[in-house]
Amino acid sequence: FHSSGAIHSLYFDYYIQQQQRHGGRDRHGGGQLKLMNHGPWGQASSYNSIAVRDEIKLSAREQVTAVEGTVGNFRDVDEPVITSLTFHTNAGRKYGPYGGNGKQGTPFSIPVGKGCIVVGFWGRCGWLLDAIGVYVSPQS
Repeated sequence: FHSSGAIHSLYFDYYIQQQQRHGGRDRHGGGQLKLMNHGPWGQASSYNSIAVRDEIKLSAREQVTAVEGTVGNFRDVDEPVITSLTFHTNAGRKYGPYGGNGKQGTPFSIPVGKGCIVVGFWGRCGWLLDAIGVYVSPQS
């Protein structure tokens, strides 16, 4: 995603395992990985943020379990926007805060229920990200 004092854009991608079936059963226990991507929400080049790009790479078994951040004013934008984002994982890692320092604005938290993980994101935006949500699934 792109950020400075606010989150300018958010984009995510992930791999899914495609099953290869021959004769009605899976062969070789696998399949191919297919890249899936979603977004972007927001404008990567807004407010000169194009050079401020952050990328989070989770390990193979690491999954997002909570998202938190702040909402507030940014420069000359009339409406509140997401000013910082932090991601927590099942590996006990914390990524962020990205955007602002996480201390300015109104804090929000998107906790994920026990035994569940984040499997996707959605966002709403104009020039900047002004809303974020998550899709949740039981952990398998």
